[in-house]
Amino acid sequence: MEHALVRAQRLKVRKEPRISGVIRKLPGGQEHRELMTVRTALFATALALGLAACGSQDPSPLGPETVTSTGHASANAVTDDALRQALQDLPFRRILCFGDSLTFGVTSRDSLEKFSLSPVEGYIPKLIRLLRNEFEGTAKLTNSGIGAETTGQGLERLRIEIRSQRYDLVLLLEGVVDVNFAEPDFQQARANLKEMMRVVKGEGVPIIIGTIPPLNADGFRAQGTENIPKLNEMIRAEAAMERVPVADHEKAFGSDLSLQGPDGLHPNDSGYEVMAQTWFDVILKLVADET
Repeated sequence: MEHALVRAQRLKVRKEPRISGVIRKLPGGQEHRELMTVRTALFATALALGLAACGSQDPSPLGPETVTSTGHASANAVTDDALRQALQDLPFRRILCFGDSLTFGVTSRDSLEKFSLSPVEGYIPKLIRLLRNEFEGTAKLTNSGIGAETTGQGLERLRIEIRSQRYDLVLLLEGVVDVNFAEPDFQQARANLKEMMRVVKGEGVPIIIGTIPPLNADGFRAQGTENIPKLNEMIRAEAAMERVPVADHEKAFGSDLSLQGPDGLHPNDSGYEVMAQTWFDVILKLVADET
């Protein structure tokens, strides 16, 4: 079957869905509209754990500055109605983005400010735009990223989250917290990630698991740089056994360490853009497999 990305380019079909958002009150009575759909309690926990655990003393307002947008549909005429319809309709309308701070979306602004992490437009808003440009309809992405979370903590949280509401797809990215130090427990991280895939599959929900982007050893938060390739090999191996597709961020980043922020652990804007594109390419392949 022809790859959906190639097919989309050939047909030149571009649809823009309405992306659901959440309006949140900021100090002073101002309203901030979140591009990501997240429960208030989860967001508050994510900020407290994601920033406090990393030593932030000056937390910034939550989430990206981008506001929710409503797209309009416009497409060139194509002769194959079946292919056109397949590209128009995104079968995954409720997507759970689950993980740690790499999912929540933070970066370090300055290597001199070692105790400061700032919420930024992570991969989720960028992925929303990619989906909006490709498909029509309403796409709802839930940011369930909590900073400094281990795979053991994530496993227990995922058991609850996956049953809290109905999801059509899960994007899983965890493990860096388990191995970002001198003597990690690889086998425990591997077992937890395997079980996380099985928990999601057990609910009848498709899942994509991501590898960890390469760390920059020059960064002040990258203590386990040499451990990432080994963990990623484990992720690929377990995903193959579970027949779970992989969004290979390690491969997408390659040796380009300019995609990492000053702390060497959290990507910068360009790095999150690469992550979004990597998730998107695998989602397109899943769509193609379903048609």
